[in-house]
Amino acid sequence: MSSSGNVPPHFEFCQTDIVSKSPPGFPAKPPLSETTRESTAEKKLRENALKRASSGNQRKGISDMPTGKVEFTTEKLLDGVNGAQKIRDSKNQAYVFKAIDNEQKDSDGKSELAPMREGLEFGQTVRNEVGVFLLHKNFVPKTEIVIGKEKGAASQGKIGTIQKFIENDGPADDYGEAKFSVESVHQLGILDIRVCNLDRHFGNILVKKTLGESEYQLIPIDHGYSFPDFRKLKDVCFEWINWKAAQKPFSESTRKYIASLDAIEDATTVKKEAQLSQPSVITLILSTYLLQYCSKCGLTLQEIATLVQRYRTRYDADKNDSPSCLERLIASSQEQFRPGRNNDENQEQPGTNPEDLRWNRNLMELLKTYKNQLSTKLSNIVLEFLMEYCATRKL
Repeated sequence: MSSSGNVPPHFEFCQTDIVSKSPPGFPAKPPLSETTRESTAEKKLRENALKRASSGNQRKGISDMPTGKVEFTTEKLLDGVNGAQKIRDSKNQAYVFKAIDNEQKDSDGKSELAPMREGLEFGQTVRNEVGVFLLHKNFVPKTEIVIGKEKGAASQGKIGTIQKFIENDGPADDYGEAKFSVESVHQLGILDIRVCNLDRHFGNILVKKTLGESEYQLIPIDHGYSFPDFRKLKDVCFEWINWKAAQKPFSESTRKYIASLDAIEDATTVKKEAQLSQPSVITLILSTYLLQYCSKCGLTLQEIATLVQRYRTRYDADKNDSPSCLERLIASSQEQFRPGRNNDENQEQPGTNPEDLRWNRNLMELLKTYKNQLSTKLSNIVLEFLMEYCATRKL
């Protein structure tokens, strides 16, 4: 039985289909164009940035960051595809600024086309930077959405992010992995698995020698290629997957931290504050559930990452390109999913906040199916995956 009649429009699961075609219970709406979707999100981000600046109500933990309209002087352009700039504000504080309209376009420069990674919308990479910071404020450099303007320029300014520039001792590929703190590597891995990072390489992991000569701290940056649509996870990439620290078991404090994560609350936060699409935040929920289940079962970071990332590397992308275990779990859940069950109108709602994803009955039904797949099919999927892996690698 269809549930769309019982669910108000702003609680709808998502505007696009879950599988190749819209299943029963989902509203048949034409998708918004990429241009419309991006400009709508940009308008909302602009409004929120100005509202926070005028009210003085800054995000928790970043009271020392500029908000609203920010005038700056560009110090230098940084490497990368998104036009990142190292800037100085009026107080001579250093930040990295990334504007939405500097996102990677195709060779014709058409802004309506999506960026380089499948599963992302045009305009999403800047919003992702804030979303990742909101999830891991104690690990990711402070990040905020502002309206940035070059000092003396006549323009009204561009929507983008500023991220606190952290003095560092270079990227991870300048060092041997044995120098890195195990706890820091585990934090990095937890972050990347949760957001399904499509572009984690040694160049966007900075190193800071703050733990003494024997152990160095890691600083993750460049999270634009995160939060892909949960149906398009083939490009997930973790270059740290073979580090020895990733093979070590989680500490007791790390296991408790993983168990304490509230995936739906976090997804609700990044959806609202970073204006991410629902398919993107569903990725966060599904990957967090997998992380929690596997941590409880005693798997290491490397073992969990192997379930999320396809086992081919960026150097043999055309070889051995079978779906990851996470992709198979999601596909299996979609096959079992039947929207509209348990839709008693008198059913008590789990929250009172309209933004809370727990109000979304179709989403809750999919997550229930997915959790069941985790507990009943994961071991079989892992075994099948490992047999394929060993056969391909001739182990």
